[in-house]
Amino acid sequence: MIKRVLTAIVLILIAVPTIYFGGIAFTVVSTIFGLLAGYEITRLLNQGWPKWARILIIAFFGVSAVLANYFDRYNLVLQGCFLIFLLLLLIWNDQVHFDEIGIVNIVYFFMITVISTLVRMHQTNVWLNFMIMFATYFTDTFCLFGGMAFGKHKLNERISPKKTIEGSFCGWLAGAIITTAFGLLVIKDVNKAFIIACGLLLPIVGQMGDLAFSAIKRYFKIKDFGTIFPGHGGVLDRIDSLLFNVTAAYILASVIL
Repeated sequence: MIKRVLTAIVLILIAVPTIYFGGIAFTVVSTIFGLLAGYEITRLLNQGWPKWARILIIAFFGVSAVLANYFDRYNLVLQGCFLIFLLLLLIWNDQVHFDEIGIVNIVYFFMITVISTLVRMHQTNVWLNFMIMFATYFTDTFCLFGGMAFGKHKLNERISPKKTIEGSFCGWLAGAIITTAFGLLVIKDVNKAFIIACGLLLPIVGQMGDLAFSAIKRYFKIKDFGTIFPGHGGVLDRIDSLLFNVTAAYILASVIL
């Protein structure tokens, strides 16, 4: 637990100024995270995948992370090129399996969508990104402690044996209250309906993201995607809920703002 807390403190010290100031700092950090996410996802692939293909996937993640910071209108172009590349591998290499390219493409889609959305949110109001972070990580924290204190009924034992319905509810309740209160009190020039919708929905959506990525780990029979963050696992272990929440915030913004 101590190792987990110390790692969380370091991540917060990096994340807060990076998200607040944006610009080059955010580009650098998001690109590093993109490269690490690409590396972690290639670790799931079977040994039959050629080395050059793994390197190219990681390069795609890195280059796309940079471009998503400045040219988000090309996101569909990037996604199309990447998907064609993966499908060509599926055609010409019988060691490349459809389930593997599906997982790689899903994570790639989330990565560039999340980076471009965070940049856009920053341009609209810097505090929007903090609201999304609060919805993600306060929910996660209260799910943990709520489950420890009150957990009796399993939420989804097949995917995540330790998660409970009581912990999930505690996480949603705390996340919804903190997120909505922060948004209404701090963010003055954004549609209140958007803030309330985020406050109520993101604490649920983030938990779905956590479960979805837990299901991926179950499928590939791994405990964590990586080991770079002591006590937390890899990049994808730390941002699984965030990937879902930022995407959901983008959808809500498109509908409401």
